[in-house]
Amino acid sequence: MENGYARPVEGIYILVDIQNMTVIEFEDRKLVQLPPADPLRNYTAGETRGGVDRSDVKPIQIIQPEGPSFRIDGHFVQWQKWNFRIGFTPREGLVVIYSVAYFDGSRGRRPVAHREDGLGKNAHSLKKGCDSLGYIKYFDAHFTNFTGGVKTIENCVCLHEEVHGML
Repeated sequence: MENGYARPVEGIYILVDIQNMTVIEFEDRKLVQLPPADPLRNYTAGETRGGVDRSDVKPIQIIQPEGPSFRIDGHFVQWQKWNFRIGFTPREGLVVIYSVAYFDGSRGRRPVAHREDGLGKNAHSLKKGCDSLGYIKYFDAHFTNFTGGVKTIENCVCLHEEVHGML
């Protein structure tokens, strides 16, 4: 499978009536030649780095026999001296809401950031062992679709711990 962003299609404009699910107008405004296929821009096995996959990487196992260090109550997350709420909106995507805070000893709970966001409707379901490793807590995302119904993306957001510097 080819990386869809490596060779974009340009010059096509489509007007769609979403309520009736019909194409109202289609224009191919200009012919733009596709760039040639480039194996360095593909990310599929056997096609990366000019068609040669690395063979010198040994398997890695991430285990947490005592479970994760974080605690979750609904969408409220506590990890070490940090706490935050996690949410999702279709426009903004993954949103950490109700302030990211740090428990700063005698100073108490100190707000660090009010809101962080960034995924939107580009979100998709995640798969264990593919998108993240170790103990993982998944959150589903729910939002309205264009017909007013509820769309659910299962396992849309995952929470897991990483230790940087171990490799």
